[in-house]
Amino acid sequence: MLRAAFLLSTIALFSTYAMAQSDCPSISVNGPAGIVQVGELANYSVAIDLPPEGQLTLHYVWSVSAGTIVRGQGTTVIEVRQPTNESVTVTVEVRGLPQGCPNSATETAAGLMAPEAIRIGVLRSFEAGKYEEQLAGFIEELLANSNNQGYLFIDHKKTATKSDMARKEKIIIDALPSPFDRSRITFVRWEGGSGIAEFWRVPPAASNPLCEECGKVAGVSAQCPTISVAGPAGITMPGDLMYFRAELTGEIPNNVSYHWKIKDGEIIAGQGTLEIRGKYSTSVWYGNVLATITVSGLPEGCSNTASEKLNMTGPEPEPELLGSIRGGKYVINQDLIEQLGNALRQQPNPQLYVIVYSRLAENKFTGLMWRLLKQLSLTKIDHSRFTIVRSDIKDQEAAFWLIRPGVSNPAP
Repeated sequence: MLRAAFLLSTIALFSTYAMAQSDCPSISVNGPAGIVQVGELANYSVAIDLPPEGQLTLHYVWSVSAGTIVRGQGTTVIEVRQPTNESVTVTVEVRGLPQGCPNSATETAAGLMAPEAIRIGVLRSFEAGKYEEQLAGFIEELLANSNNQGYLFIDHKKTATKSDMARKEKIIIDALPSPFDRSRITFVRWEGGSGIAEFWRVPPAASNPLCEECGKVAGVSAQCPTISVAGPAGITMPGDLMYFRAELTGEIPNNVSYHWKIKDGEIIAGQGTLEIRGKYSTSVWYGNVLATITVSGLPEGCSNTASEKLNMTGPEPEPELLGSIRGGKYVINQDLIEQLGNALRQQPNPQLYVIVYSRLAENKFTGLMWRLLKQLSLTKIDHSRFTIVRSDIKDQEAAFWLIRPGVSNPAP
């Protein structure tokens, strides 16, 4: 009898377990399609097929086998920065599910092996007529690979002065074609005594090269860490926050420090660390933003800077109407004078565009224009920043527009 009761209770227990398993929601993790480029941010999300009845309070705990969770921990979607060259396995643990239900899922994204720098050539003489061919091939390679950087090692004689070093670099710089972004070439000085120069092309995510024939390659370059900067993928719109992160690999001294600069942008947080947040300047609505980190405290001779360039775009900003005058006397009141002056003192300096609506004869209109300029002089702003145009659409009225850099003038 006791044995029968035990068997019945065991059957009931397995039935309850089977029922619990069948009522458990399914969990899956969705990751990026294809290969994630080194340094890029990849999105991972959890999908849970919850039963329609009942409500559960769920908590999400994410972990990664490599890389860094940049944001989203505790939510259903995270962003992971792809590490140098390895695949990433992402795991989510869902807490708050019924007891006995599976509560985790994983997804693996393939990483891309980092490419290698390519040596274009070696220059053994800086004399006139002997460097043009090597340099032409170097520039041709960079023009054909617009997202690559150029590395130019110059191994100076041990007796070379700083002026001698600068002169050799200037020979290269002066020989560059006119429409070429010279910031794409990094000069690295050596004092190994060979007197040669090596030209290298460095694809994105590739480690900086080592000079193969430089005299001090074993003594200095082996101690030099590699510096790289990654920014947000795709196009960032005006007003969006920009995230830049630097990474140092190799032998890193203990007392290094970091300093960031953003061209055409400003740093919001993170100065002095490996990751910063920034935003575009209000005057910029198209073009490029360049973030550069300088690492202090590296061994002498090591390259200590790295940059990342962002393309940004957005709708063209419109001119701002500051005010208008009516009544036929063309008198600018004191309040409007102060408003115009304050607006024109913004940085970077905007222009004032004045549309005068008048059907006066040309000679009388000239007198009216000088009368307006005299009143505008009370703003204490240089007259070169005022533009006055005429329109006969309406009578006896003037409109004052603020025109920031990159903004089209309003139609009269």
